[in-house]
Amino acid sequence: MPLFALAAKEWLASKSALTPLGKVYYEQYSRKLAREFGERLVSDITLNDIAALQRKRLGEGLSARTVNCEVATLRQILKHCSCWMPLAGRVRFLRERADSGRALSLEEEDKLLDAISRSPSPVLYPFFVLSLDAGLRPSESRALRRSDLTLRWKNGAIAQGEIVVSRSKTESGEGRVVPLTNRVCSALTVWLSRFPDAGLDNYVSRFIVLVSPATAANR
Repeated sequence: MPLFALAAKEWLASKSALTPLGKVYYEQYSRKLAREFGERLVSDITLNDIAALQRKRLGEGLSARTVNCEVATLRQILKHCSCWMPLAGRVRFLRERADSGRALSLEEEDKLLDAISRSPSPVLYPFFVLSLDAGLRPSESRALRRSDLTLRWKNGAIAQGEIVVSRSKTESGEGRVVPLTNRVCSALTVWLSRFPDAGLDNYVSRFIVLVSPATAANR
């Protein structure tokens, strides 16, 4: 059996179908796990080790959701090495809060927009208004490609547009059409104009989330 650090790299390399944001997500958790188990054999990781990791992360102030995501990444790595079966059904994931989500008030929305307007990062505004007005799940936003946008440009600006949700966690959510508000059209006009060479297969979230302010400023 390989050392965990090597197994994590091999597993990550095998995930060829990840979106750019998904790749960053798994890279972050893989690095954290490698710092914990890197010099150990994959087959030596026990149920007690996982429970100790959960306690440690909670002690660091992380949410149950974040801890569960890290353990889920560990599970995938161990499955990749055929080492998960002895642990299957025995690992207890943490109970996550189900009451943490709520709608923003108009006052809170105005405060967020004010804070965003003072940010040096040009990516925040289009990301915020697209998430807010289109009502997409995070996974749906990450999966959006340029080909999923139908945009009508007029005089150098997006006059109208819509999104076709190509990937969703539910069958009813997949393929639904979401019209773009005037606010999203304006935000995407400014943002997409920075990337005139982007192809239809490029992920929209790659440009909104993963391009640094320094890179975007040079566009």
